[in-house]
Amino acid sequence: MAYINKVCFIILKASIYAQYVFFNYIKATRKSSAQENDQLKNNVMHRCYVKREIADLPAAPAGR
Repeated sequence: MAYINKVCFIILKASIYAQYVFFNYIKATRKSSAQENDQLKNNVMHRCYVKREIADLPAAPAGR
């Protein structure tokens, strides 16, 4: 029984370590393109804002 517990404990520690390494890798790769992500986000926000402004404009008067 003690052998099974030890094996499970080692597997558990290995999986926790693997998660730690994996998430640190993701974090490191995300930081390199953080500036690009901000630029994309700003472009999308700007487009949405412009669309909203155009939609809020009153209709042109009929006389013109």
